Amino acid sequence: MNIEVKKSKKKNMRALSGAIVALILVIAGVIIAIAVVLFAFGLIPGISNQGSIQVLGSGTITNSTASGSSRTIYNITITVKNTGTTSISVTSININGQPFNINGTAPSIPAGRTQPITFEVTPASGKPNFSPGASYTATIYFSNGQGAPATLIYQG
Repeated sequence: MNIEVKKSKKKNMRALSGAIVALILVIAGVIIAIAVVLFAFGLIPGISNQGSIQVLGSGTITNSTASGSSRTIYNITITVKNTGTTSISVTSININGQPFNINGTAPSIPAGRTQPITFEVTPASGKPNFSPGASYTATIYFSNGQGAPATLIYQG
């Protein structure tokens, strides 16, 4: 009885080492995670699901309180660029970290348009110390959930 034992001949092939494969997978995972975060937060306007909102240039704050009024009222004027596919409007604003309430309905900015808007605000609490000619940092929040930074100059 002849029993033949076949030996498999291993081809002389070279493969990537396990460490290199692991490194490639980690890099690919990080790139995919960054792409997902950018898309989710709308930081890629060309392919994001919301478009983006930008406040162009600096805006102004003017005091429009009627004499004898117990309420302090300010007008905010900004230029807004809406690259989204739906109209948006301002829902709230923080100036130097202090929240302000929108009085009435802020004007809407149509999709794909850039236009100046003016809206009236009152401090949510306390009275701000604005100085004529001074610049203030603000975050303006819109009806699509996005917030945009802005610089506002108080004109008195």
